[in-house]
Amino acid sequence: MDCPEVIDATISSERVYLQGIQSSKLNFINTKSLTLNRVIGDCNLIPEVDGEGLNELTVLDLSYSDSVEYLVDTTKEHVLDTAFTNLVELTLLGMGGLKRFCNGKYPKRFLQNLEKLRVERCDMLEEVFQYQKHLLKGSPYFNLQSLKVVEIFDCERLKSLFSASLIQSLLLLEELQIEDCYQLKTDFTELENDGGETESSSHNLHLHPLCLPRLRTLRVSDCASLEYVLPITLVRAGLPQLEYFEIRHCGGLKTVFAVLENDGGETESSSQDLHPLCLPRLTTLHIEQCGRLEYVLPITLAQSGLPQLEKLEINYCGGLKTVFAELENDGGETKSSGHVLHPLCLPRLTKLFINDCERLEYVLPITLAQGLP
Repeated sequence: MDCPEVIDATISSERVYLQGIQSSKLNFINTKSLTLNRVIGDCNLIPEVDGEGLNELTVLDLSYSDSVEYLVDTTKEHVLDTAFTNLVELTLLGMGGLKRFCNGKYPKRFLQNLEKLRVERCDMLEEVFQYQKHLLKGSPYFNLQSLKVVEIFDCERLKSLFSASLIQSLLLLEELQIEDCYQLKTDFTELENDGGETESSSHNLHLHPLCLPRLRTLRVSDCASLEYVLPITLVRAGLPQLEYFEIRHCGGLKTVFAVLENDGGETESSSQDLHPLCLPRLTTLHIEQCGRLEYVLPITLAQSGLPQLEKLEINYCGGLKTVFAELENDGGETKSSGHVLHPLCLPRLTKLFINDCERLEYVLPITLAQGLP
């Protein structure tokens, strides 16, 4: 219902839909599902619209409310310690003024039960969840332990999604889809140490390797500034359930899995690894219109780490030189893989499509083709 004149009110209903509301304070009682469309006036959801934390909500849908800058602002006085503790689904559409989810320190148990997140056309949003120092100090206040589906569309200023420390809490994440985020450079923010300097997320988490144990589907498209999709550490037993991997229209993409430097100046490829490169359940890999991409995957991955791969399709990648490449030990540059002794092991590969890749020199050396079905 339209209620532009509401100033202070108590609403007791399990499902609430409000449009064109201009409010300084509302109190929702027993509300499980809340839809707010075109909120008017300078405000944030908590504490301005509701000062009680909206902890009973399970579904929240916000749309076309340019005045909302944050879902929660904990820099305000008299803000509750908890917020959105039972929220399961969160949809943000056309929130033109939204800068970030939380301004200030995250409330306790913030979004701890969130299962599905959809963000679309939020033009001011630069980061979904910002890095905060207390996350590195074992704070129990914030993680995304229940999150299963993330969909991010058409957020033109978005530069990063999750900090690497936050990624460690995504134990249930099954689907990640990102489209039309033209300034996105990486899925990971850099971490800060106690001196305030940034460090590679690979170094900071070397004792606790990145892992997305239930991720099954990964789609990335129309992210022109994206340089890499994931750090190669995730391919070391970190993606055991990944089945479908698609990358489209990412003109700035240099590599699919990045080799990140640690503090000793060595790369992941030169260190002594506990786990070999492996995507044990990947069945489909589709790459299209990634003009700067020179190779697709490290050749060691194809020697034993793709036992279920059935379809590999590469289209319109003008800079592609080879499909599989061996990584040097000096920073991730590629070298010829013709001397590698072990043949490829792709026992289920039945479809290999490569179209309009004019710089392609070869797919793989003949000495490595013995393992093809």
